[in-house]
Formats: sequence, structure tokens, C-alpha cells
Amino acid sequence: MGLALRYTQGQWEALTHFHEDASLLLGNNASERALRAMALGRKNAPFVGSDEANGVKPEASLADVLLRLGTSARYASGLTWLASQVATKRSSAMRA
Repeated sequence: MGLALRYTQGQWEALTHFHEDASLLLGNNASERALRAMALGRKNAPFVGSDEANGVKPEASLADVLLRLGTSARYASGLTWLASQVATKRSSAMRA
């Protein structure tokens, strides 16, 4: 508790600024949200294009997974339903 009080005393001027200027916000949620997108982008950037650089073709890999799922009786009915939904949406989009 003593550390928290000493910290508060050291930051007292900054903590009381929002009382003097009503336009200042007590929280920083807006700045945190703005920085989140940049942090996520930085975290994911090393992986962009790494699949093809490592000799893995994403389309072929996905096709392989779908073929393996299609041979499983458990997933076959779900894939059949999914394919029919995709075909229906494509045909309705082409008519529009």
C-alpha cells in the first residue's frame, strides 16, 4: 500500500490535470484501441508470405485438408451441405 501511495504522490500533478481542464479524459481507451491495430499488424507481419517461402502452397494445402475431411463419414455430410450453400450463394450472386 505504501508503494501505491508514493507512486500517487509522485504523479499527483499529472493525476489532477483533468480537474483543471474538462476536455481531458481520465482514461486512455481511445489511444489503446488505436495502438492495438498496429501491435497486431506488427505481430503478424513476419508470417506474411512465409507459407510460399517455405515451399508450402496454401491452396494445395487447403485442398488436401478438404479432401481428407471429405473421406471421413463424420464430416462428409457437413461438407456436402457447405458445398450446396456456397453453390446457392454463387448462383444467386451471378443472377443479381
